[in-house]
Amino acid sequence: MSIMPENILPNDVNEIEINGIKARKGSVAAALANAKILSLDSSTVNEKTSAKETIKKLAPTLIALELHHH
Repeated sequence: MSIMPENILPNDVNEIEINGIKARKGSVAAALANAKILSLDSSTVNEKTSAKETIKKLAPTLIALELHHH
């Protein structure tokens, strides 16, 4: 058995609440995109600082989704 994105959030739903934390569609993708910015040598200091701040804001959602276990 596998779980597809639409099994978690149907196409017409943009967020879900997990343990009191609202998780929006795209939260994990945004965190991964910001992690990529951190890993690129071509990213500026300002870009990396902004990426870190965004990841910090997303951290409660990522924890609610249990991403940190993987």
